[in-house]
Amino acid sequence: MVIREKSEMVETLKAENFPEKTIIGQFVITAFKDVPTKFGDKIVAELEKEGKKTSAFVNNISLGLLIDAFGKEDTAYIGKIVNVSCEKDEYFNKKMIKISPVA
Repeated sequence: MVIREKSEMVETLKAENFPEKTIIGQFVITAFKDVPTKFGDKIVAELEKEGKKTSAFVNNISLGLLIDAFGKEDTAYIGKIVNVSCEKDEYFNKKMIKISPVA
């Protein structure tokens, strides 16, 4: 038996909803977790800005930036302020959501 908790549904930031090179804003990371998808497990960051909650899938570029800034233990990311933007991924030649630490 697995004990389940209710989870709040929040909007997920998607690159297709923003023009390329758009700064979406600064957010606080409130949770960092693995989520099963039809494409395998993906990492999701739950974010909050001015009381509004949202989430974003964490790609390898964003994960590398977070590791460089805060270390490998993802619990260290909770409460950190990050910049969220829509950038072009040069490798795949498509837009992506980028999460980077505030300098």
